[in-house]
Amino acid sequence: MVKILGIDIAEKGFYINLDSSTDRRENVENQIKKYKIENLERFSALQDPAKFISCTKSHLEIFKKCESENIESILILEDDFQIYDNCKINNFTFDFGETLKQVMSEISTIDWDILMFGCNPKTYLVPVTNLLSKNFKSTGSWAYIIKKRAYTHILNNSDYFRDYLAIDDWLCTLNNLNFNVFTTTPKLISHGIGFESTLLPEGSGKVNYDVWIEGNYDYYLFKDVKSNNFVNDFRFENEVTVVVVGHFVDDFLYYLRYLLHSIPYDIERCKFIIIYDTNHNTVEYHKIRSLEDYFKNRNKVINYEILYSKGGLIDSVKIMLEKIKTPYFVFLEHDWIFLPTEKIDFKGLLDVFNKYDFVHAVWFNKDDNQLKGFEIAGDIDGKETPYGKEERIGDFELTTTVRWSNNPSMLRTSKYKEWYDKYIYNPGIGVNHQDRFNVEDSMIREYRQLISETKFDDIRNDWGTYLYGEVGSGPYVGHTDGSKRYQTTIRTMAEDNADEYVKNNPLPSQD
Repeated sequence: MVKILGIDIAEKGFYINLDSSTDRRENVENQIKKYKIENLERFSALQDPAKFISCTKSHLEIFKKCESENIESILILEDDFQIYDNCKINNFTFDFGETLKQVMSEISTIDWDILMFGCNPKTYLVPVTNLLSKNFKSTGSWAYIIKKRAYTHILNNSDYFRDYLAIDDWLCTLNNLNFNVFTTTPKLISHGIGFESTLLPEGSGKVNYDVWIEGNYDYYLFKDVKSNNFVNDFRFENEVTVVVVGHFVDDFLYYLRYLLHSIPYDIERCKFIIIYDTNHNTVEYHKIRSLEDYFKNRNKVINYEILYSKGGLIDSVKIMLEKIKTPYFVFLEHDWIFLPTEKIDFKGLLDVFNKYDFVHAVWFNKDDNQLKGFEIAGDIDGKETPYGKEERIGDFELTTTVRWSNNPSMLRTSKYKEWYDKYIYNPGIGVNHQDRFNVEDSMIREYRQLISETKFDDIRNDWGTYLYGEVGSGPYVGHTDGSKRYQTTIRTMAEDNADEYVKNNPLPSQD
């Protein structure tokens, strides 16, 4: 067992060091003595004519060695790691030994595959405990623990010349592949200062990435922290995923950019799952490339994952439900925008979902919340379904409705999965293209038929459908109408409001 200051860290541990890097080796050995690091083995770093994959090559070789020995967990340190007696977050100082002890206690309470003791974050970190945060994208692999399930996956799938993924890219990428990757917050082990880079050209000078790394920690986490209670500050991001589904209409980026431009601050730190339908590979490759490049080149940070469906919206929904890890999600089609005139209290809405288990779907209305024919139905006794304030929720305004639509909404993931299995699924999903109306049409038909055959009070809690806000409030969203289906006599307030938003909010030259 590898130990630091007497604290159990991993089953086996290595530090990677080039034979020629004697100054780095001396620094590691000094830290081994000072911090009582036990059973840490030196791994003679591998080199490759393609210098940029040398580091990754060494990590993979350690994985192979440990796989053959059936090692469950490995501590890997690169020889430029640096431990300091104290770690700092803004004005707070943490003792290294005490913090390490707490980290190892907290990691034992959650399901994890990789724990990074420090990294250079590239998107929002999301705290899940006092000292651990989800890491979706970063660089840096100077200090981490990895479990066998994760390192075996990397071994079986890593091919730098195919994917251009170095080891530090792989570590955080696994968070999108049903693995759980965390980093310590605060950064517990730092990247060393004052060593010559072994990857940059000779004579490039000594490196110091500290200001860059600390700046990224501040930008992607600490600037949004209001107190010592990180988890509470990021409660919404831990429980809600934002899903955007789209298809490659003409000028598709125009609609997507406007949606993202209008996203309220309260949800912009969430994980975004972007799913575009390729209509069984009939989409020109340059459009897919444009979508990928847009996200890679955005100046404004977003924590995103891009996926592709092949069978219309119903296939996108199938993929969405397979990927969402949170109990709730916000559903958005790509040609909608949030209107700035009516602010949505997302955190308050999350509290409602958590407090009232009969709330399953809440739509953000494109009109004002006034009674329309599709908001009510008649049950088996001829009794009209209610439309009005949900009286059982005294501390928040929701309007009861029996609508079901693909319009912007927040939904309970488990309930949507149940609806999908009961009413939406068919064997042709992912095989045949089923256009874009099938989810909505199926749900509307099933819901209203069930009401007509049942006493509404008997199914009311099972469906739990609402409009956000009180009667008369809204609209909350507008429709930019990417498919141009509403530019005739069926044009609505939603399209007019979107046009007004676009007119008054020109897109920047670079997002």
